[in-house]
Amino acid sequence: MRKDGKPRVVIDTNLLISAIISKGNSSPSQLLTVWRNKKINLVLTDNLLAEIEAVFNREKIFKTYHISLNTRALLLKELRNNANIVMPIKRGALPLNSRDKKDDMLLMCAFGGIAIIS
Repeated sequence: MRKDGKPRVVIDTNLLISAIISKGNSSPSQLLTVWRNKKINLVLTDNLLAEIEAVFNREKIFKTYHISLNTRALLLKELRNNANIVMPIKRGALPLNSRDKKDDMLLMCAFGGIAIIS
């Protein structure tokens, strides 16, 4: 937590995408609502933003969920402007590693941004 008392949270890309594309009051969408209502501080790195953008641009996401280019651009802008973008710690400096090496990116962000992972 920071001085403002709000938890600093790293959200896995798949969960964040689920939050964005889900309708209604699903658990993933509640995460996004909590962030938009400024109850938590979302922590990202440039690499995580790039990953989110890459997933958004997948044809399957576009065709299945009908997210327009404009909506995608607005969501990415919202993330860039309102999330806390931090420098990740180096992989070699991680005090632990995840079972899936790709998830180390989340740990690097969390430790770099002094955050918790969801």
